[in-house]
Amino acid sequence: IIDTSKPDDLTWCKFYDPMSGTDGTNGVGARPEVFYSATTSWLRDGGLGVYWGTGTPYDRSSGSRGYFFAMKDSEPLSCASRAEPIPCNGNDGYYPLDAGEGLTADPTVYAGVIYFSTYTANPDRCEMGTGRVYGIRFDDCSPGLDTDGDGEATSADTPYIEQEGYVSGVAVTAYGTILYGSSNPDDGGSVVEAIRTATD
Repeated sequence: IIDTSKPDDLTWCKFYDPMSGTDGTNGVGARPEVFYSATTSWLRDGGLGVYWGTGTPYDRSSGSRGYFFAMKDSEPLSCASRAEPIPCNGNDGYYPLDAGEGLTADPTVYAGVIYFSTYTANPDRCEMGTGRVYGIRFDDCSPGLDTDGDGEATSADTPYIEQEGYVSGVAVTAYGTILYGSSNPDDGGSVVEAIRTATD
């Protein structure tokens, strides 16, 4: 908590514990390693969405399940405020990833969609693993990508695009184009790929 009249005098407050949640329930029962920074976005109701995921570039051999967390702070200027889970496809405050899947960069929120990239190593280290770039809505974790090409992001779309090989985090251009880097461009394409966003 930052007091603008005393910016050097910070107050630290416990926000959320993945092991036990906010009230001893609704946690994931573990504290998986978190390497990349959390990101935030103001929600439509005035609350502050806080988003982060698990994974580290230094250990790609774990078979443990990964998680992407989505929590809300209704009063971000008060230590009395407790983290409230954002509903994510039936899970309170988290989006489950696959076993061994972890983030490859900081998440980014743009136009109501959270973008984050992940990688799952192949058990055979001589083979490439699987890279994904997720696009999920910031208020309910529903699909935020137009993967079927109809111009809208609906429940019929998948929440990610997937390819063989490692993928970088996303970048947003001045014109709103979403870009990511690929270690294995499809069909000899560019090492920088663009994501088709929904018109809404």
